[in-house]
Amino acid sequence: MLEKLMAKLGHGAAEVELYLPKEVFKPGEHLRGELVVQGGKVEQRIDSITVALVKGMDAMEVGGTSEVEQIPIAEAFTIAAEETRTFLFDYTLPLDAEHAYYLITKLQLEGAVNDYDQKRIHIGSRPPKEPEISVNDPILNQPMGPFSHRML
Repeated sequence: MLEKLMAKLGHGAAEVELYLPKEVFKPGEHLRGELVVQGGKVEQRIDSITVALVKGMDAMEVGGTSEVEQIPIAEAFTIAAEETRTFLFDYTLPLDAEHAYYLITKLQLEGAVNDYDQKRIHIGSRPPKEPEISVNDPILNQPMGPFSHRML
């Protein structure tokens, strides 16, 4: 009984994870992945699984993103405790898509806290450039200490 209550609050509940073969895609490319749903400590009813393609630098930024499309993956089903289910994910990226996007997977649980997974992808000819950190950077070479005046 306690395990069912805890699962409704998100502890020991079913979880979802999206796996993709790579992080960089071309506009119009066919994206294939795999969704893995891992049952929690108790049997649970899953209302639906969806994946949203979201445009923006930070998918959790308010007002800084826009949902391009929501893709239904699975309708209602029941998952047993500790059961693993796999769903194939197929989607053709928009031809006009470029830059940073996120795929946000939502596992809608009946009467419980939903689970989410977020994967950042880059659509375009080149992946985003990572910031370069130089060992000769004067800021990095400053002495660090708990009371360093340089940190104030």
